[in-house]
Amino acid sequence: MKGRPLILVSLLVLALFAAACTSLPKASEPAPFDVSAHTTNPVELSADGPARNSDPMTLVSDFLLACAAGANDDFATARLFLSSDSSQRWHPEQQVLIYDTASRPTLTLSSPAGENTAEVSISAVPVASLDASGVLSRAESSQISQTLSLVKESGQWRISAPQDSFIVSKASFLASYERVNLYFPAHSGDALIADPRWLPSRRLASHLIEGLVEGPSNAVADAVSNAIPAGTTVPSAPVEVTDRIAKVHVEGPVPPEGTARDLLVWQITSTLEQSPSITQVEILVSDVELKDAAPLKDPSYLLDTRLGMLSGAIGTLNATNLMSLPLSTPPAEGARHPSMSPVDRGLFAWREGEELVVERIEEDATQVRVLVGGGGAPSIDRFGWTWSAKGGGLAAVSSQGEVLEISGFDPSPLFSRVAVSPDGARALLIGADRSDKSLMIATIVRDRHGKPTSLSSLSVIEGIASMVEDASWAGTDAFVVLRRKQNEDGTGSVELAEVQLGGFLTASSAPEGAEEISAGSGPGNVCTRTHTGTLHCRSGALWQDMPSGLVDIRYPG
Repeated sequence: MKGRPLILVSLLVLALFAAACTSLPKASEPAPFDVSAHTTNPVELSADGPARNSDPMTLVSDFLLACAAGANDDFATARLFLSSDSSQRWHPEQQVLIYDTASRPTLTLSSPAGENTAEVSISAVPVASLDASGVLSRAESSQISQTLSLVKESGQWRISAPQDSFIVSKASFLASYERVNLYFPAHSGDALIADPRWLPSRRLASHLIEGLVEGPSNAVADAVSNAIPAGTTVPSAPVEVTDRIAKVHVEGPVPPEGTARDLLVWQITSTLEQSPSITQVEILVSDVELKDAAPLKDPSYLLDTRLGMLSGAIGTLNATNLMSLPLSTPPAEGARHPSMSPVDRGLFAWREGEELVVERIEEDATQVRVLVGGGGAPSIDRFGWTWSAKGGGLAAVSSQGEVLEISGFDPSPLFSRVAVSPDGARALLIGADRSDKSLMIATIVRDRHGKPTSLSSLSVIEGIASMVEDASWAGTDAFVVLRRKQNEDGTGSVELAEVQLGGFLTASSAPEGAEEISAGSGPGNVCTRTHTGTLHCRSGALWQDMPSGLVDIRYPG
């Protein structure tokens, strides 16, 4: 160690130490990963520069450590390992390659060290990657592979012309980066839509403002606008935080009083107040303080209301007691899949065989019935449209009986189930191919009144097994998935996967035989239905059996 005290953070340091190890015959003995962690919160990793007379393998091992600490010192230490010309041209923030902490990166001297040149190859088991804007993608390849060229400068080995990226363990990544949401207004102007990013914990508030000015990611761009005017620029230190009050400075067009200014203040304030160090936000645009913006609020979501169905009745559940709804015509024998609007206690839908039934409870209400064929539970969005798979495609039905055929892809894949996020911006879609039931996500394109027009940005959700039984939103920026898992002994089981948008996946056990799922405001509020009709709802880590008389239990949306 080098003269200054080190506080070792066990998991992080062990993971980083593992990254340095190699048993290859041509490797010199790598030095231990010399990581220190400051006692501040969040944890900050630090590393020393290159040791004098390091051989190529040791230099690269220490370079990986310096990269792991790079988010905390703007890669100043990591640049010390580079040749003088490479140090200025290297842009590591362009891509973060994240490897599995439980594995060890392998270092190989891929060409014998000559008098002045050498090459060291790195390979690791990938988990995910992060692009320059902070958008995380789960790993698609089976291996991270990079080769670093080394040259000698003043008798010392240095890395020459590395790729614009860096490699880091998941543990070290989570110590230095935070998953946060950039918020952008929906086109309807009445809700903020989350655009998840991973940003360095250091200078988090400034990174958030820079992200807002840059604008939404491609995945959600068709569903949102940016209240920050085009042409706005960010100074080197856009946010000053004093006594938990954040003062934001940006340069650009000053929005006029009224809706434009209200949306801008709402967007910036909601984004910055995710930081626990900020409770109040003051905004200056070109030195004009925006003091008079009216406070705006997101819709009031009813996500934890449980909806139950008995034979011939639908109602809200109070514990296990059903409070029946005054429907104009009760559901027929064999009806299934009750659904309620996430914002309106008077709008309901359910399925009767191959028919979708929609009803708004009013004095002169009439039921709307649409033939949609087979398919899973309907999904009601906050604008009052009830979505369903229909003949492999998608349909959205209004309470007045207007039916929209929703498309946007050519050729269009076939879907067996659709679930719309509570904010109405995204749709989870399950493929109709029984041999490959992939889970997909798409952006919902709407007009300014909320009427859906098409889907865009369809993509398969990586890291989810192809045999998806069902999926449900769990809040506005997370979802849960029932997926069938093949065990090593050849038997099958059903697993519950919890996924935050733009985040990592965690898995837990699900009730045996579960094939349908519905969630409330988060993964802690989940109910399932098995293929035999048994209902279970989660309470903490335990699954509780629901009364046998209930046919279905579902949350709104």
